[in-house]
Amino acid sequence: MKNKSLLKLVGKNIRYYRKKKHLTQEELAFEIGKYQSRISEIESGEANISIKEIIIIVS
Repeated sequence: MKNKSLLKLVGKNIRYYRKKKHLTQEELAFEIGKYQSRISEIESGEANISIKEIIIIVS
């Protein structure tokens, strides 16, 4: 799987679970200490995401 495809898959899953918790991008960003634009970049697969960020998001 290419890196871009993996980033899109991870972003899609983050978006799915964020919506399942009825959170906006702004609310999730606030909860994890990031900007809304960072959440948008991650969910769209346009930004690399670190394992540390994944752990923070799923916590």
